[in-house]
Amino acid sequence: HWYLLLSHFLSFFIFLLIIFIIFIILTITIIPHLIVLTIFKMNLKIQDVVVITAFLWGLIWQVYKTSRFYFQYPTNVYISLEQTEEDLVPGLTVCAALDIRNATALSSIYPNENYTEDVGLRKIERAFLSAPIDKLHKYTDFAGDLNLSCIIKCVNDERFTSHGSFCSDVSCERYAESIQTLAYRRKDILKCITYFHNTNRSKPYMERNNFEKNFINIEIYSSESVDLLIDMHSQYAIPYINHRGYTLLDTDRMKVASIDYQLIKVNLLPSPYVTDCDNYETYTSGRLGCFEECQKTIYLSNFSIWPPVVPAKSEVTYSFEEKERTHYWTYRQRLMRLNKICNQNCPLPQCHTYTFDHRIRFIDGSHDIPHNISRKIKIQRPTRFDMVYSHRPAIQFIEFFSFIGSALGMWFNISCITLYKFFKKWSIKLDTIFCEDPDISKNVAPEPIIPKYLKPRYRSEFINKLNLKKTKNGPKRNYLSMFSYY
Repeated sequence: HWYLLLSHFLSFFIFLLIIFIIFIILTITIIPHLIVLTIFKMNLKIQDVVVITAFLWGLIWQVYKTSRFYFQYPTNVYISLEQTEEDLVPGLTVCAALDIRNATALSSIYPNENYTEDVGLRKIERAFLSAPIDKLHKYTDFAGDLNLSCIIKCVNDERFTSHGSFCSDVSCERYAESIQTLAYRRKDILKCITYFHNTNRSKPYMERNNFEKNFINIEIYSSESVDLLIDMHSQYAIPYINHRGYTLLDTDRMKVASIDYQLIKVNLLPSPYVTDCDNYETYTSGRLGCFEECQKTIYLSNFSIWPPVVPAKSEVTYSFEEKERTHYWTYRQRLMRLNKICNQNCPLPQCHTYTFDHRIRFIDGSHDIPHNISRKIKIQRPTRFDMVYSHRPAIQFIEFFSFIGSALGMWFNISCITLYKFFKKWSIKLDTIFCEDPDISKNVAPEPIIPKYLKPRYRSEFINKLNLKKTKNGPKRNYLSMFSYY
């Protein structure tokens, strides 16, 4: 937040200003006087003065460099490998083009208008783009009669395992909520299905690693060539259609595809460290949710249309484009500027993120596969360790404190013991100067206290036995002679 950043900046600036003022005062006034007084009092030679001055500047330089490094709050990255008994179920999104060239679907969307194939392909496409999104969900479907079937293999969840059974195969829609969304990219509308979507960040979907190699199976059927986009991501997010994690699959060139993946976690540190991140706790999907809310607010308030790349659910009543729109390139440039505004509203990265590094290999692929057969995508359980990138402070406060102490000890032999002796010596001097007892201040021994119960003839002997010794710090009684008398 801006006020936290401002407070950190002001505190750091005030600290530097105070250090600078103290340094200037010491350099101009106090340090030269101390050097001159030391020369006259200790009768130092010129070479001693040069050495002491050099040591002083060496101390200042080392303290400055150490302090500057510490207050920049740098971080080091620690890479570790983890292996857990349970595997995190990845969010899975599969996208394909929507059939927006079919004029018969427009009669249901626009019952009062007459759309036929003679109208023209460009006008039909514009009619689909300007149609309400909820009606597109209702009356349109994938191009090429695409059909997807998803199954998660050998589930150990108690919700689906009966008594006596170790695991069972469950459909992805039954295991967790699946969400259908629409997105607009390059004058095409893409329909996406997101499996294993989770809205509860405290309870992620986990599956026990039961050494079953196959994890998720997706069966694909289409009557013609279809390009699929597939992405593995967080359970709490629905990725944008322009996300870099999407992988393109051509159904003409595959019969069986295998995907293996590795979980990668990244942990950043919040302000004042250089990673400066935010948890975005108000959004379920983190920074992506912040960016999505910003885009929806700006697009809906300025253009009354839905943001093109933001996934649109079935309850959205807006359209992707205006039905009557002019100045195409000016319009697109304004939209690009609005994207920059959202990047400024959500500038900080998310503190804790995880991604899935997935690789695809074709088990059975060729150029002569017919269209009317099923294809399979098999997602394997992770066999590699989870990789964790953790940012930690490059220098802790105890290390910074040790660096300053070692600099003082190296240049001027200053330690806790020497400081204790110094303050003890000066406390004794201050006591002798400001003490209220006149006898002690004048270094005069006090009168001895003679017990009243002694008879008069024994008092003189008691005084003779009482041995008073004077030292430079004041009189001191010899109590041993007193005890020997008794």
